[in-house]
Amino acid sequence: MFLFRLLIWLGCAFLIHPAVLGGDPSRFHEIAHLGDGSGIRTVFLVSNQNAEEAQVRLEFFNDEGAALSLTIDGTTASTFEFTIPAGGSKKMATSGTSSPLATGWAQLRASRAVGAQALFEISRTASPKKAKQGLKAESEPRGNHAPAPSEEA
Repeated sequence: MFLFRLLIWLGCAFLIHPAVLGGDPSRFHEIAHLGDGSGIRTVFLVSNQNAEEAQVRLEFFNDEGAALSLTIDGTTASTFEFTIPAGGSKKMATSGTSSPLATGWAQLRASRAVGAQALFEISRTASPKKAKQGLKAESEPRGNHAPAPSEEA
């Protein structure tokens, strides 16, 4: 079973999955858990330490492996594509407005090695029961996870 680290900052609780703490640079990242709604948001941090820009594609899936549409910066989609400039970073957060609570996982693919982290933001108004159910840590991956592509591609 995975253990999560809990960070409390400015009245919000953040659960940090240990697999994404380091944000090790790679062209492929699989984020095993995400949640949105019932006082829960997922914050994604992507950094590009390369000397050239990186094209990034972030895809969301529900627990069964089907596409999951979430709202980020007023846009609702299951796939988000963006560019991170050389030496830059991007912060994206789900809106927290899904009803009922939406859970699942994400895949991030980039044209260059990037660092990626995911944090769960749990507001004071979140239902502890729903937060526990929605962000339950499991030792086995959920859904139809695709294998990571080769770094040589």
